[in-house]
Amino acid sequence: MEGQFGEHETFLADILTKREELRSAFEAHKQTLLDERQRRAQTLMDAAERILSGLGARSERLQTPDELNAFYAGDPLILKLRELVVRLRDLHDNVRADDLEARLKAARDAAVRSLRDRRDLFEDGGNVIRLGPRHRFSVNTQPLDLTLLPRGDELTLHLTGTDFYQPLHDPTLDTLRAFWPVTLDSESPDLYRGEYLASQVWAAAKAGAEGWTLAGLRDLLSDPEALEQKVREFAAPRYREGYQKGIHDHDAALILRALVPVVTEAGPLLSPPRARALAVLAWANAPDKREGWAARFRSAYGVQKLFGDAGVLERAVRETGAELAELLRGLGLEVSGEEGEQAAGYLGEELKDPSPLPAAGLSPW
Repeated sequence: MEGQFGEHETFLADILTKREELRSAFEAHKQTLLDERQRRAQTLMDAAERILSGLGARSERLQTPDELNAFYAGDPLILKLRELVVRLRDLHDNVRADDLEARLKAARDAAVRSLRDRRDLFEDGGNVIRLGPRHRFSVNTQPLDLTLLPRGDELTLHLTGTDFYQPLHDPTLDTLRAFWPVTLDSESPDLYRGEYLASQVWAAAKAGAEGWTLAGLRDLLSDPEALEQKVREFAAPRYREGYQKGIHDHDAALILRALVPVVTEAGPLLSPPRARALAVLAWANAPDKREGWAARFRSAYGVQKLFGDAGVLERAVRETGAELAELLRGLGLEVSGEEGEQAAGYLGEELKDPSPLPAAGLSPW
């Protein structure tokens, strides 16, 4: 355009402006491509760094030169590292590619020297140092970890793999002496793992969580094998709690078969007598709040049944418990927040069904 219209002064300024705009656009696009290339190269370099950082520990486990050569020739991560070098060269980042190749070669040379030293100085898989033809010394290669464990009548700090024991005296820890021998969350001297598992299943069924419902649990009582299989599936992901397949799930199923009918028939008796009495007293003295309490609990139970979310019900119990405690204190009773929530829990059980509201009392119990 400049060649054709450069002699026309009228268009010269516009042509120069367009030239600068095009140059700026191409420069910006070029910079974008360079930035993208650098980001990709840095990502590849970070992946290679992670592979290189683990080579030393992995090669330490190899015992013979053949194993070492096979490792560096065919290990998937080594092959991946060489692939990353090729990809870096494709991105024209030869400096980083050469650096990775040099570090890989250095790691292999270090592994060869370490293996040779181990074969010259150690035997029995590195557990014995050999000095000359006669002297042998055992070596402890176990990593040092600081642990806290009971020993006798006191807690001690212990370094694993050593005879180091340091008594630990702390008044707070002494008050927890009963929990010193407990190694699992699911078991204690007073609680069996099968009982804990049964309580977890019951809590999940009450909350409508993890595929459990109270109605579904009651239906499974007539099929012991199906119930035991369902409990086994529930316990499988809880490996930290130490359940043994065929033992604790079987016992938990037996406990549930005995527990669920009793709990179902107990009705309001599940709540403490004082909580029931406080709930009835509050109900009788707050006729203006009955509709609100009933609507709150029926909505909360409806959400739990529909979505399996127990949080709404828990919030309803807390809010109603605070109201009950305040109301009962106004009547001259000493009521704690916990007792208020217990009374609210009983009240919620009585009001969850869409039936006509009782006038004064709640339950014949």
